[in-house]
Amino acid sequence: MDHRELVYQLIERWGDKSLAEIKDGDSLLEDIRMDGDDYAMSFVPELQAKLRFEAPFDAWDSVVTVGDVIRVVEEYATRRDAGADGTE
Repeated sequence: MDHRELVYQLIERWGDKSLAEIKDGDSLLEDIRMDGDDYAMSFVPELQAKLRFEAPFDAWDSVVTVGDVIRVVEEYATRRDAGADGTE
């Protein structure tokens, strides 16, 4: 399973859209209707655990859309794969 597929599956679980309806440009709060607390306390930790990486809090603070989530995942999971965990 690639990063995008896992992100979409978790967004479907925590949000208010089906997998087929989710698009990269969707706003997590407005389009997906993901609760802010669910995002911070459940979605992000579960995503990081499943992909075995950790991104700093400020990386997640800039996330607005599904595409932003994928960007953070790809940036920090790639660092992990290259041998750096992205935390300083």
